[in-house]
Amino acid sequence: MSVHEEEQPLLTGGEPVVSMKYASTASGSGSDDEYVVEVGDSSSSVARVTLTWRDIHVYKETYSHTWWNNELVGYKCEDILKRVSGIVEPGHTLAIIGNPEDGTTLLEILSSRHDASLKVTGTIHVNGWPVESHQMQRLGGFVSASDRCEPFLTVRESLDFYGNLTLDKQATRSQLQSQVNNVMKVAGLFQSHRKLVSTLDREEEVRLHVACVLLTNPPLLFVDRPTSGMEPYQALNIMNLLLGLGKLGHTVILNEPAPIPCVFTVLDKVCLIGQGHILYLGERASLFEEYGKTCPDLYGAAEFFEEELRVTVKGSDETSRKLLEISNRYKYSNRYHEMEAKINEVARVNATKPDFINVCHLRPGCGRRYKELLLRSLIRIRRDTTGNRSWFGMSLFMGVFLGLCYLLVGYRQDLDTALSKAGLLFSYIIAFTLLFSLRVMRRFSEDWLVIKKELLRKKMYNISLYLSSVLVSFLPHLVLSPVTVLLISYFMAGLRNDVTSFFTAYFVCVSVSWVSMAFGLLVSTFPRVQSSHYEYLIFALLPFIIMGGFPLSDNSRPYWFYPIRYTSWIRFGWQSLMANELGEPSVFEEEMCGNGTSLLDLYGVSDGIWWPNTVANVILGFALVLATWLSLNRQIRRN
Repeated sequence: MSVHEEEQPLLTGGEPVVSMKYASTASGSGSDDEYVVEVGDSSSSVARVTLTWRDIHVYKETYSHTWWNNELVGYKCEDILKRVSGIVEPGHTLAIIGNPEDGTTLLEILSSRHDASLKVTGTIHVNGWPVESHQMQRLGGFVSASDRCEPFLTVRESLDFYGNLTLDKQATRSQLQSQVNNVMKVAGLFQSHRKLVSTLDREEEVRLHVACVLLTNPPLLFVDRPTSGMEPYQALNIMNLLLGLGKLGHTVILNEPAPIPCVFTVLDKVCLIGQGHILYLGERASLFEEYGKTCPDLYGAAEFFEEELRVTVKGSDETSRKLLEISNRYKYSNRYHEMEAKINEVARVNATKPDFINVCHLRPGCGRRYKELLLRSLIRIRRDTTGNRSWFGMSLFMGVFLGLCYLLVGYRQDLDTALSKAGLLFSYIIAFTLLFSLRVMRRFSEDWLVIKKELLRKKMYNISLYLSSVLVSFLPHLVLSPVTVLLISYFMAGLRNDVTSFFTAYFVCVSVSWVSMAFGLLVSTFPRVQSSHYEYLIFALLPFIIMGGFPLSDNSRPYWFYPIRYTSWIRFGWQSLMANELGEPSVFEEEMCGNGTSLLDLYGVSDGIWWPNTVANVILGFALVLATWLSLNRQIRRN
């Protein structure tokens, strides 16, 4: 293997920075080319990238079918972007202003991070050469307006986490720290490096997201609505940061739909877009020259354009006609022809395909990624004091409440006592089911935006590593919560007081809690549940509760509900507790039900069934985790 080094660090100067080394095999096979992100000392600039796109047409097709025979009854095609072209040269920052939806779509198309349901035609070139989607995703860093980082990590811990999962796996700890320091220096985060992410203001959040992207030194940087929700001085600071990155050599494209005046006056190049048409692309100072207008200092460009030309981003047929006229006027202007000539010139000058296009990032191994994920999950559990207090408080409340409700009920030997014990044991199962399923759903709903960024878009780890790290981090709760509830209520209610029976009940409750965690995780992955939180949980749990054995006996259960019966962990857990508590012979020497039938026989519970049911619950939990993996994997493939 022959190696050619071309260093492209993030920062200038003699400090250790990320550099890029291109390696190719002697055979010259494109599949063996590698683009390795390393850490080293260099004073050269980032890779110089000119991004061009021509005749990009984006549309969405919608088909309507009948539900009974899937017959096609309707078709609709909606144009989103209409044959747009443009160019961004290295060292420049292009701001897309106008329609926010069109700007976001264009940004996602250029970075190859668009929705799979969109149909795209046209060409996108880097230094005059076409690039595949996976190459563009590795060449360009993307910062979305909806990006989130783990709220219970500090700024430095977040950057350490991203660095461990994105930099070269051979980078040492000291090299990683040097790169994190350099990125914090560029992003202006040194004063905030000890803050928790949950305490950052909007400006600091955007700086952190930009810093996470800069760790791998991408030549292209795409930023969607960076100044949304900011004060004017914060928006100006962020815009100066992005302009500074352009001066360092990055090619920066950002979507800024309606820049405020102080932001608009510092922009480099602008692209005005409306109803899928590019209406202008060029220097900011020349934006209104062709229309004979002058934007006042107190006006934003997008608002002034809309007001003076009486157009809106979406509106009537007259508005569409005006926008089409403006678009055609721009396409026949000298500025547009100069841009096309420049695009052709870029393709002519770069006769040799740049090395950095052949990207094959060497990610850290599964062991290192799992270690970082597990460490982050444990830190979150430890620092989530509000959640831990509520968890411990609910466990104490359930223990005291159930103990008082069934106080001393176990010291009598009659039918009413046995029925009361059955109610108490069923209450245990329902309490642990709700406690753990709701807790996991809360965790996943908070993690979803982070997962979308790290798992779906950046592909920093896989689903298996994430799920296993989350479940392992819940082990302390899985062990301590059943102990807390049982220690309080078990002996207050006067249940069997030998050690074996107590620990049998404990392990049964742990197995039920394990399945409940897996079930809550599965329900959380359904797309509609992610937006509506916990409304679906009760409806999902209701069949398993009814088939749990206590509300409806086996003799009264309709046969078409048998599949739920044999997958109800609530039934398995309740029968196990019943066999453990009411299985001693002395209790059933008398005719408990009036005809010589024991209570266990009445409910279809076999003596000694607790351990097969506990094993079945453990297996069922793993099956639900597998179903969760399949559900998440389906969403990833769809996106």
